[in-house]
Amino acid sequence: MSSIDPIRRVLGFLLAVSLIAGCRKPATPEVAGNAGADANSRYNVFRTHFQDESQYVVETIVRDLAEMAWFAKAKTLPATNALVVTASELSAQPPGQPAYDLQILFPSNLPPVKLALKIDHSIWAPEVYAATASNLLETIGIPTAKTVEGAMDNQSLASALLDFAAEDIEEANQKISQRLAVKFQDPWLHEKAALVLGVFALREYSGDFYDVRHALCRMTAHLTLARALSEDSPLTREGQLAEAILYTLMNHQRLALDKLSELSKDPSLAPWARGLRARITGDYRELAARQDLTPMEWVMWFEAYGRSVNTDLAWQKLAVSGLTLRPDFCRIVYGLNYSVELGHVLSQQSMAQEMDELQRLYKLSQGRDLRDAKVVSSLNELPHGCFEPAQTGGIQVRVIGWGQWAQFCQRHLCHALAQNFNFMQHKWGVPETAAEFAQESNRLFGQLRLYPFVQRMNCTDEKSYHESIDRCLPLLIQQPHLIPPRAWNYTFYRVSFAEFYPPAQNNQVSSWHKHNPPPGTAYDMRPRLYHASLAGQRDLVGRLERLYEIAPYDAEVVRSLVQAKFGRQPDYLSMEALYRPLLDYSPHLLNRIAGRATNNPAVYEQFMTRAALMDASYFFGLGNYFATREQEEKAAGFYEKAIQQTVDEVRIANRCGWLVEYYFRKERLAEAEKLADRAAETYSMTGLETKGDLLFLQGKYPESFDYYLKIEERYQIPGRVVGWCLRFADKTGNHKYDA
Repeated sequence: MSSIDPIRRVLGFLLAVSLIAGCRKPATPEVAGNAGADANSRYNVFRTHFQDESQYVVETIVRDLAEMAWFAKAKTLPATNALVVTASELSAQPPGQPAYDLQILFPSNLPPVKLALKIDHSIWAPEVYAATASNLLETIGIPTAKTVEGAMDNQSLASALLDFAAEDIEEANQKISQRLAVKFQDPWLHEKAALVLGVFALREYSGDFYDVRHALCRMTAHLTLARALSEDSPLTREGQLAEAILYTLMNHQRLALDKLSELSKDPSLAPWARGLRARITGDYRELAARQDLTPMEWVMWFEAYGRSVNTDLAWQKLAVSGLTLRPDFCRIVYGLNYSVELGHVLSQQSMAQEMDELQRLYKLSQGRDLRDAKVVSSLNELPHGCFEPAQTGGIQVRVIGWGQWAQFCQRHLCHALAQNFNFMQHKWGVPETAAEFAQESNRLFGQLRLYPFVQRMNCTDEKSYHESIDRCLPLLIQQPHLIPPRAWNYTFYRVSFAEFYPPAQNNQVSSWHKHNPPPGTAYDMRPRLYHASLAGQRDLVGRLERLYEIAPYDAEVVRSLVQAKFGRQPDYLSMEALYRPLLDYSPHLLNRIAGRATNNPAVYEQFMTRAALMDASYFFGLGNYFATREQEEKAAGFYEKAIQQTVDEVRIANRCGWLVEYYFRKERLAEAEKLADRAAETYSMTGLETKGDLLFLQGKYPESFDYYLKIEERYQIPGRVVGWCLRFADKTGNHKYDA
């Protein structure tokens, strides 16, 4: 089989999908949000009623509460645009603690609900909305619950969701939705609804398209209503688990861990506690020590190990479980870093897995095959609240409607499309194949709502760069709440092949993310740390210290705090103090700290050895460090350890050149040739160069020259051949290659 076959199979799959998707442009999607308010509002910057992310969150939660309270009484929803929710931010509030003048207008003769809403806790915390929910129930006339539906200690739903499969989540969604339709005033059913939503959101691993804000809003509404309906009685165990997941997803790590400590004592919930701890901290060791992991725990272990150590090692360990055919693992790897070798595996699996899950979900959710529908238009459906139009007319209760699934699937599909291109273009180095893939992707999926951001990530020339930005900008203004922050950032990242194309309205990234991150959370910090609404503030150190208190295991927060406090050249002791909670299981961070101790060989070796005991590829760093200090025997020992224990052949090929030359100088020619041949077999540029350089040292110039020609042919980089010719002329005085 040729090396291009995996990509052709992906393209062939896309071609097959074209029979379903076609390339027709779907109808322009309506602007999701507060429709009643939109009709009477003057837009400022964004073409939505809400003008920043926090206002969107507040209005979404409160509107959900108002709709659910109305349905609980009337078993229907108010007429279109008859329910209006407005949250107007009050001025002169402390940073990160906005307050809103909240107004809810109902149809008929009900009085409006007016009250002040202060975000003095996390913006997704149910207690923030407790007074609002109680006021709504009183206004509409809904009594609180006096009895419990089912046993308080029944965790059957939590146990059923441990399989962590999309089908299980949708089946649970349908069961809870049907029960809510009959007993919508039952508080404990709302706790179960929040749990289903939480597990749904935990499966989000969409890289640069990551976005669980809508799911968080829905969870908050259900948990808030559950408390209001039950007169603030204690949560059930499943309600407590839902709340722990809520805080996990908003990245309030300290509160999430506090809530998990109690759940750990319950044997039926202990797997969830273990898995969520790994998700929060990146510490995989508790899960690695067990032999009875549930599928959910396997996913949490894999993400934590891949994030903290190495995705290739994680994949190698996972292979024995037989779980690699689940889409979760490709998604996770594509959001981290991986070798070329693993990239080939992902390119064969990722697109097929995404389309397969989409088809199965659509069939289960909608009751018909996807091939009878339009894929693109189905994926562009917008998420609703707790209710959606029923196929037979009217409305139906649906905790997770098709709109939520559609956006979930679209984000993961875009993630796979962007990362497949990235692998071909940058890791594998086959630009022609990457261009073919991009062209076919454009044809099939170009009308997906988020696809302009895929185009921006995949552009390689000025024309495609400009076209992608021109398509992204209207989305940022018309539907800012649907654009993931990481995708948004790509509109102001510079490219190497063209001048920066300054979008006229691109400075609105900080206007939308006005309260950054969402108040009382450390939600999705990676893209937000570069926004002026955070990075440009005078009290940046204080803000980052507060975020560190919330999320001490978030490596991005720690990195930014280190830089803000100590500058770009911090000493290793300052770094170690802040990174300490993560160092026992994160070789990445040990390596980062070691980089600040290069003038102290003993300290450098100490940190790097700790890292290498978790990921042997860090022995290469030790080898290089001592090679540059002319401690050749010590350097060779570290290089040999790295080669013996590293699983990534391309990494070995790219890092073994020094050892090949060392073997040659020590007259260990057989070892030198064996290692150089191993490097060249990967066909990486450095591997070919390593073999060519050994032949050059042996005086086998024509053979050496052939390997450099292979570099030019494979990677289209003529400079390496020119450099070889100059080196040859300098070495031999012969100019026969000059032409």
